[in-house]
Amino acid sequence: SLAVMRNSRWLIRKRKLPRFFELMSEHFESQRQVSFYADRLCITAKRLSAAVKETSGHTALEWLNEAALVEAKRCR
Repeated sequence: SLAVMRNSRWLIRKRKLPRFFELMSEHFESQRQVSFYADRLCITAKRLSAAVKETSGHTALEWLNEAALVEAKRCR
């Protein structure tokens, strides 16, 4: 039902997204596949990326690429 779908999206945003960013900060240097993070969060890569984009305006992969770019610039 629509209520269940809304509740599911709310749970992803409130519980899974903060954990995604925690995992990303721990693993982005060695793990750049969205599926790595989605597996650990027990959701599909597509749902993770959609939730991240809905909340932040950027996909999960865009965040991972940005983290890698910032790290590369920092190490110069």
